[in-house]
Amino acid sequence: MSFSRSRIAVVDEEGIRSIICEKDGTVDKVGKLLQLHYNCEKLNSVIEHGDVFRLGIDASDAEHHYKPAHANEFPLETIFFCRDLNAIRSRHKKHKTFQDFINSCDKDYAKNYFVCWRDSWFYGTTDHKSPFYKKLTSLVSLIKF
Repeated sequence: MSFSRSRIAVVDEEGIRSIICEKDGTVDKVGKLLQLHYNCEKLNSVIEHGDVFRLGIDASDAEHHYKPAHANEFPLETIFFCRDLNAIRSRHKKHKTFQDFINSCDKDYAKNYFVCWRDSWFYGTTDHKSPFYKKLTSLVSLIKF
């Protein structure tokens, strides 16, 4: 488990909307979970609840109790800051342009970002040392299955 922060976004007719994911925001964790278990429609239901502490396979409104995941498996439940932890956190953010989205990633210290567009997943980073710096790259090409 790591506290690598990421920003997760969906691009649709409303523009770009995104949330922060506080934990496990790497390609091998959140990226793989998104690629295997999420499409844009499912992500929209997560985004409506705002920022997440931990993304899991299930994002339903069922009562949640924090259960740690084992090192090599995905957590079953999504833990939302507002809904589950009673924390005051922002709702999703709306971005007019991709550059606005990237600026938000920088401002919120989100090292990695994941974008769902037309049910395909893309990855980028704000780490200037990475070859994926401020770009969009097909996520499936980066995941080790």
